[in-house]
Amino acid sequence: MNQESKIKSLLDVLLRYFEDLNGEVPYYEQTKDESRYVEAIHGDSRSILTFWELLFCEEIVALSIAPRSRNRTLNKDALGALRRNVINDKSQAIVRRNYVPHLSNSRSPEVMEAQKKHLLEMVERSVRARYSKKTRDPRRPEDRFVWEKDLKSRKEVEVYLYQIIDILREAFQKEPSEILEEKYHWFYRMVQEAIDTGIQDDPSEERFFAILAATLVLSLNFVEDEGINKRIREFLTRYLAKKAPPEKVQEPSSGQTKESDDRKALYRSAILVKRRFGREVDQDLVEELETIIYALIMEVTREIWSTYSLNQKIQVILEEYQEVTELDETLGMELGR
Repeated sequence: MNQESKIKSLLDVLLRYFEDLNGEVPYYEQTKDESRYVEAIHGDSRSILTFWELLFCEEIVALSIAPRSRNRTLNKDALGALRRNVINDKSQAIVRRNYVPHLSNSRSPEVMEAQKKHLLEMVERSVRARYSKKTRDPRRPEDRFVWEKDLKSRKEVEVYLYQIIDILREAFQKEPSEILEEKYHWFYRMVQEAIDTGIQDDPSEERFFAILAATLVLSLNFVEDEGINKRIREFLTRYLAKKAPPEKVQEPSSGQTKESDDRKALYRSAILVKRRFGREVDQDLVEELETIIYALIMEVTREIWSTYSLNQKIQVILEEYQEVTELDETLGMELGR
């Protein structure tokens, strides 16, 4: 059997989608001894085998090994065929004997949960390493790594992390969403609203990575098995079910809660400033926005500020940023005369 589909491969689109992110944030992996973090894809290591093991969680990597493989390793030719949407002697055993039975059974949502966690940790780890102090490898001077002790915390890079996730979300709205709308409309209908919503907090971040995990599993359903589709629906429903958030108009119960809300407003505002004003998201911008938030709190009092919703805070921060920017431009023109 050697059947090549003329339908554009969702798997190929997704692999290119994640490969493109490597241009924004190099992927990093932790070494086996857990002492440092090294760049995963560079130079001669850009192969489908390297990228497959980086992108997929352990469970799916194991399912991607041919059932009769003697050395129990991934096969480059078989994965290349799957990427091209080709079902041949090397790839059909993986699809029919591994993917279909294991991704359609009751454990499938657990596998998708593991895939979601894997993607989230991969992106977060790479962003943290991207902005950490690098050390050159004496054996390969062109390679750099990050010692475990030098890895920045999530909190230190959260503004950059939300920026990258929003870049991922916007890129997903393009070719991946076009393929989903055309070929997998039931899936597209489920996720469209969530994809159109910005990344504003931890739940929306987790929901987005759940959608990515489910889309990757969908891309492995080459025979359109309804059992797999059913498990994907079950998994997505947990993250996409609408839940009305409780209204909060009173002062938060702790300073920690207030600080958390303000940090979310700061991160989201930084991303919107980049879009609207073309300003690079860097430490200078973060400090400017922090100053604006502090000034706003002093102006309206902490008690009133705490009654604002997240979107209201973002709106007034952006309005104040625009006003300050326009004032700076006016002063610059006046001084230049």
